[in-house]
Amino acid sequence: GLIFTSRAYLRESGWNILDTIVLILGLIDQSGVFKGNVGRIAKMARALRPLRLMMRVKAMRIILNTLIGTLGPVLYVAEFVLFNFLVFGLIGMGLYGGKTDYCTSPNVQFPDGKAACSGTFVDLNIDSGTSGVLFPSAWVIPPYHFDTFGKSMLTLFQMSMVGGTTDIINTAMSVTNLDQSPAKNYSTENFIFFMVFISINAILAMNIFLGFIFDGFNLLRGATEVDVEYNRFMRFLMTKGPTHIRFKPPTNHVSSLVRAFVSRKEFKNFSNTCVMVNFIFMLSDHADASPDYLYFVETQNLVFYFQLLAEVLLELVAWGPLGILDNNWRLLDSLVTFTSSIGYITGNELTNKVAKAFRLIRVIRIMKVIKPVRIILETLVACMPSLFNVLVLIFLVFSMFACLLSQLFGTTRNGNMIGYFHSANFKTWPNALHSCFQMVLMDEWVDLMNDASVAPPSCTIKFDNLTTVGYHGITYSWGDCGSEYAPILFVIFKLTCEAVMLNLVVGMILDNFTLLTDEIAEGEDEPEWGDAGPSSKQFAKIVDCYERVSGGGQYISLSGLRGLMMQLKRPLGYLTEDGKIIFEAKDRWEEGLIRAELNVILMEERKQKAESKQSRWKRILASVSVEQRFLNAVRFKDVIYSMLVWRKPSLIPLYVKAGRAQRIEKVLQVSDCLVILRFLAQVSGERMKAALQRQLRARAAFVRWTKEEPIQKRRMIYKESRKGCRAFPTNSARVELALLNQGFEVTNLHHECLAIAYKRVNTQTSLDLFREKSATDIVVLKYVDPLHSGIGLVTADFTECLWEGWSLRQWAKDSFLEPGTEKDDQEGVTPVSSFSWVKVDFAMPVHIYKGGKKQIVSKYQGTLKDIHSVAISLSQTEISLGGESSAGERHVLRLNVGSYEAPNANSEPRAKTTSNKMYDAIFEVVGYVSFDNEILDPSTGNHKFTEMPAEVLGNFGGQVQLT
Repeated sequence: GLIFTSRAYLRESGWNILDTIVLILGLIDQSGVFKGNVGRIAKMARALRPLRLMMRVKAMRIILNTLIGTLGPVLYVAEFVLFNFLVFGLIGMGLYGGKTDYCTSPNVQFPDGKAACSGTFVDLNIDSGTSGVLFPSAWVIPPYHFDTFGKSMLTLFQMSMVGGTTDIINTAMSVTNLDQSPAKNYSTENFIFFMVFISINAILAMNIFLGFIFDGFNLLRGATEVDVEYNRFMRFLMTKGPTHIRFKPPTNHVSSLVRAFVSRKEFKNFSNTCVMVNFIFMLSDHADASPDYLYFVETQNLVFYFQLLAEVLLELVAWGPLGILDNNWRLLDSLVTFTSSIGYITGNELTNKVAKAFRLIRVIRIMKVIKPVRIILETLVACMPSLFNVLVLIFLVFSMFACLLSQLFGTTRNGNMIGYFHSANFKTWPNALHSCFQMVLMDEWVDLMNDASVAPPSCTIKFDNLTTVGYHGITYSWGDCGSEYAPILFVIFKLTCEAVMLNLVVGMILDNFTLLTDEIAEGEDEPEWGDAGPSSKQFAKIVDCYERVSGGGQYISLSGLRGLMMQLKRPLGYLTEDGKIIFEAKDRWEEGLIRAELNVILMEERKQKAESKQSRWKRILASVSVEQRFLNAVRFKDVIYSMLVWRKPSLIPLYVKAGRAQRIEKVLQVSDCLVILRFLAQVSGERMKAALQRQLRARAAFVRWTKEEPIQKRRMIYKESRKGCRAFPTNSARVELALLNQGFEVTNLHHECLAIAYKRVNTQTSLDLFREKSATDIVVLKYVDPLHSGIGLVTADFTECLWEGWSLRQWAKDSFLEPGTEKDDQEGVTPVSSFSWVKVDFAMPVHIYKGGKKQIVSKYQGTLKDIHSVAISLSQTEISLGGESSAGERHVLRLNVGSYEAPNANSEPRAKTTSNKMYDAIFEVVGYVSFDNEILDPSTGNHKFTEMPAEVLGNFGGQVQLT
């Protein structure tokens, strides 16, 4: 609502009332219903609109609210000053009322007076510009007098502003008697009155007035010790942060060496010495210099130019082109070098002067080496943001008064100060603004006020023949008179803009220099903060620790929070003075809240970034910037401030805690979410740990079995002798595994088929039979390793395997079918495809549920490493050393399956060793089954299989991953 509701627009803020008034007056002005003074007032009201702009800027709003907050105490001072003005005004009327009048004729001197002031006189002053002109004699009143109460108060105010004080005192010291001409120094004792007034009001009362204003700014630092320490800490946080590294420096060897060289203390001292010497020579420049001196100066300028050019080139190599922007001194040196180079190339004198001015600025580099000077410079730099806000506030107030004065006195006739040919006028807004600055700087503001107060008959009320009798010129709707209220407006302007606004600058600087005095007064560091905040040295240690953790820059990863707190000393961190780390339950709880608040800050930043649109150049700079190098990166000031509010709440003022109510609510919600997340992660981790332990125990049993089982022991010996380099596989073939249903009987056993097909059976013929039968039939396999021996029989379809790149290898009395290696080529065993092979991958069909439907997908189970053919005795107690079959022996064909790691893309593929003693599964060929309906599913045409249990599949797949 507008008025009557509890949260109505006009009830919410006084600024809303101001906006409404300005809007109404603007509508009146646009409507044109009211003319004359009412219409002029409507136009002048729009000058108040900039006040609303101040409230939209937070820093200016704080300053303005501080000023408004000081109005209460200032009113007491105003009452004291007003009482003094009343007393001295009445005394002045009694002492000097009617006695300051004088005759314009120089012929009427004391003891003559008003009675003798008649007739005419000729101006004989040749410097007046009216020499020889006949003037009438008149008994006149000076601009400043004590004849009336209003004029008496205005005269005293003029003296309190130290404007025209000498003229007023001289006039008072020359008074004689009523209606008598003044005489110089006739009443010298009258100066005592003015000295007492100036001492009490212009010095004492005004300084009390300014003291209350400064005290209001001290409220910004805090009314209590906690407020002071908090604001001091916040200043440290804003001004003493880590180095702002936006662009990553080059990492090549040359740049690293040059960067180490230019960072050395000796190099910096040499550079500062060159700057100082060049600065001294530039200061020695003078008029009418001899040619030899000019030649010497030009020579040294050229020498130091090349020195600076070499320095800039070294910095460019060390930090890169974008790295120049990270350091203001490097940027300044680059600008000086650029302008100097342009000046030397073009021979332009103006460019040389600009370059000389930049070289003079470089002397500040020497100032920063001296600690007291450096502290003062840092304080001045720290003042700049606040000072800028104050200057903007002053400019807005000046602009409002300039608009008001331009509306009121834009057409006022020329006078002693007002006019186009004078230094001040109010014809346009820029001229009015310039005149405002003149008045603040004591440039005859009383004469301006008198010119703006001009009234008939010295002016024309309105340029028309109806208002002004005898006027026959062009008719206008305005005249050239001033206003009788001009003194009131000028007094308000002087009080507002001079007594208040300009002293804001002094107050702001003094407020910032308090930090300087605090640093100078610091003694040795306390072991811990205690009830106070950190000293500048302690805060510098915090910054150094942060830079070590972040690797340089403003940002660290959110995951690095604990590492930072482990290195920070208490109270922000966990490290004690004796180097011990104390991490208790309270510390864990506080760290969780800090992490939660940083997560809230990240969410707010991402939301704001998503809502705002970045310009093209900002996106380009962000892409090359390395300041934010992490996904969840948090800034220095956010991290340290969050640590402060949760680890050291005694330093947080009550008004800050009250303002954080909404933030704390979000932080607690995020903290609860993080606790739940950690709990779930802990439960999941315990489950993964248990599963991993089961897999490791099974793996250990598998390794023990491979070391004890006779065939595997024999194969490991062979593999140890076959260390070589395998070529990168050119292709892969897929073999589908499927479980046979229980009760299925394999009729074509491998050893029976081998006896039928070959008269002379040996390990090589066993491999030949496998390659021949696998090309046409389904191979039935069984697991022989202890991990999978309980699974049962499986079928494998090798019909797509052409065994390209696989070679047959004889070792002792065993035979191996394995991928070819370079060693095979050296020994004359040439594979089918030289140094390339087709790997054979095993896959098992499993059931999954997707979209509520059951589907069958293939899951990778491993890669075939080699096929081992060996003859064993039927008693299985020893391995036959004979190559051919004999009574009581059986030929066994084993398939060793494991994981194949492809070579790194950046390395040579032939550099991978084939030695791998750890395998995931070992199959033994049982027999073969033809493609008939006995093992085919009529509905799908695929092999019949039984779904593998989840725990078996998980164990199987897990072993593959562990290899």
